[in-house]
Amino acid sequence: MGGRNATGPFSHRAFPGRRAIRFSTRRARRDHRVDTSDMYWAEDRVGPERIKGAYAWRTVLNSGARLALGSDFPVEDVNPFFGIYAAVTRQDQKGWPPGGWYPEQKLTLAEAIRGFTSDAAYAAFEENSRGTIEPGKLADFTIVEGDLYSMPQSELFKAKVRYTVVGGEIVYRGVR
Repeated sequence: MGGRNATGPFSHRAFPGRRAIRFSTRRARRDHRVDTSDMYWAEDRVGPERIKGAYAWRTVLNSGARLALGSDFPVEDVNPFFGIYAAVTRQDQKGWPPGGWYPEQKLTLAEAIRGFTSDAAYAAFEENSRGTIEPGKLADFTIVEGDLYSMPQSELFKAKVRYTVVGGEIVYRGVR
């Protein structure tokens, strides 16, 4: 058993227990979707104890695990800025609930972006070709209008894409 190549994916792990979080620190390559639609009904379905681990991204990250984030499309919107917003605020796009759903699990903007980029590439075993902008990698990136770090967190889901570049080629040009 051993090494980094022995890692494997996890998927749809919305309610990991402590044991799963410890295991993911050592072995997991993937999973974590950033949903907000579950927060309206999840506690009623899984109970007050189990809900404490629901989408426990801060706990997972603090355990030393990598946090690969994704949308769970088509259940949630494919737009990554909706997921980044949800990870940072733990709210829906109307700002509910005030302060965020289990706000102690919020991520910083940098952590959320890393989860959608370099940690997602790691989860897909593509960290040598994608996930960061470095010499020798595929040059997959997005140029956003404005500065995500300067905009209010409540506006993150409204971020506009100016360009999307895949393999060094512009594949999308946003409308001004």
